[in-house]
Amino acid sequence: MKRFSLVFALALALAPRLAAACGCFASTTVASPVVQAGEQILFYIDGPNVVAHVQIFYSGASDQFGWLLPLPAQPTLGVGDTAVFDALAQATQPIFSTTTINTCQGSRGGGGCSYGCGSYSSPVANAAGGAEDNGGPSIVVAQGNVGPYDYAILHADTRTELTNWLNTNKYFVPTTSDVISQYIHTGAFFVAIKLAAGMNVGDIKPLTLTYPSQLPMIPLTLTSATSAANLPVTVYILGTARAIPRNYYHAVIDPAALDWTTGVSDYADVVGRAVRETPTRRAFITQFTGDSSVVSANATLEPIVSNFGNRKLTRLFGIFQPQDMTQDPVFSFNPDLADVPKQQSSQLTVACDGSATLTVQPDGLMIPYRNNQPIVPLASLPASLRVEILREAGQPEVVIDHQSQIQAILDGAPVPDATITPVDGGDDGPISLRGHAKLPWVIAMLPLLLLALRRRRS
Repeated sequence: MKRFSLVFALALALAPRLAAACGCFASTTVASPVVQAGEQILFYIDGPNVVAHVQIFYSGASDQFGWLLPLPAQPTLGVGDTAVFDALAQATQPIFSTTTINTCQGSRGGGGCSYGCGSYSSPVANAAGGAEDNGGPSIVVAQGNVGPYDYAILHADTRTELTNWLNTNKYFVPTTSDVISQYIHTGAFFVAIKLAAGMNVGDIKPLTLTYPSQLPMIPLTLTSATSAANLPVTVYILGTARAIPRNYYHAVIDPAALDWTTGVSDYADVVGRAVRETPTRRAFITQFTGDSSVVSANATLEPIVSNFGNRKLTRLFGIFQPQDMTQDPVFSFNPDLADVPKQQSSQLTVACDGSATLTVQPDGLMIPYRNNQPIVPLASLPASLRVEILREAGQPEVVIDHQSQIQAILDGAPVPDATITPVDGGDDGPISLRGHAKLPWVIAMLPLLLLALRRRRS
C-alpha cells in the first residue's frame, strides 16, 4: 500500500547581499517569498451559502488519490479554475523592497557621487461516473461525476457507518489517531472523492463547493492525521470587510527578524516561529487586505467581485505543525480594522567604514550590520512583533507585545520581558469567543486530509 505524503517547498527571489558601491545611491532590491505548495482556498459568502474554491496539490499515483471532506450540509460540487489562484496570488503576494543609500560621498578616490554609482534591481518573484456504493444505501445521499472526479456524498450518524463505507470502498482510514470521530454527529455529511477512471494526476483541477452555512472553517484537526510538518495554509476571503481568524490568534511579523539582504529567504521560518510563539501555537498572519478590485480583471473572479459590489479581499497565511492542529480555525469579518498593504519597505544606510544600519518600516526598527552581516543574530529576535486577538468589532486586543524586547536586543541593552496581557478564555479555550456572534455547528470546509485509496488487488 502506498501512502501519500505532503511535500512542500518555498521558492524565493534572492536579492543581492549588501552592495559596496561608492555612490550616494546604491540600489533598490525587491523580493517576494512564494510558497509554491501547500493548501490554498478561496472563501466567500453568497446569501445563505458559503462558497469555496479549493486548490488541490497532490503528487503520487493516480489510483492512490482520495479525499474526505466533512460538511454541515449537503453541498453542490463543481470544477474550478487554477487561473483564480494565479490571479489571487499575483494580486496579493507580499513584496519586500530595500533601498540602499551609501553616505560615503567622495571618500574613496575622490570620485564622489559622479563615479561608480551604479544601480541594479533583483528579479521580482510573483506568486504565482460516481464512486462505488458498497457501504449500504442508507449512508450514500448522492453520487456522480464532476470534472475529473468521482464523488459520493455520505450522511453518517456514527463513526462505524462512515469507516465501514470508507473501508469497503478502498479508502485508507488512519488508525493511529481517531480524528474523524469529532466530525461525526447526527446529521453529519461527508464528501468522498477520487479520480475517475482514465484520469491521472495531471487532470486534477480545483474543486468548488457551495453549501448552506454562516461562516467558513478549515478542518485542521482532521488534517493532522496525514499532514506533513510545516504545513503552509493560504486562505483568501472575499467579504464586505477585512476577514479575521475568529478563534485563532493573529500574529504580526517582526520585520527585523527577516533577512532583507537575502530577499527575505527566511520568511517561512519566521512565519512558522511567529505562529509557535502564540500561547496555543496556532495563529494566522494577514499578508494583505484591500479592495477586491485588484483581482477584478480575472475572467473567473470578475463575476464574483462584480456581483457583490464593493468588497474586501483578505489573504491570511499560517504554517502549522500536526501536533498543534487540535482546533479548527473559523473565519469571520471585522469592519473596524484597517487595510493591510502587501508591500513592506526598508532602507539600508551604508557608512564609509563598511558598517550599515537597516531601518524597517512601519515601526522604524533599526538593525546594525557589519561586513554584510547583521551584528545581532536574526534568529535571536522574536519572530512576532505582536500577538493579537481579532474580534468582529473594534481594534486588535494585544496579548503579547515584543517591541521593547526587540529594540533592546538590537541596541545591545538589557532585555526586558515581553508585555503580556492576560486573556480570559471563558468556556471557549485560550481565546474567548465572547463578543462574537453565536456560531452553530462548525463549518468544516477545506479538504486538507487526503486519504490514500488502497491499491486494488487483482
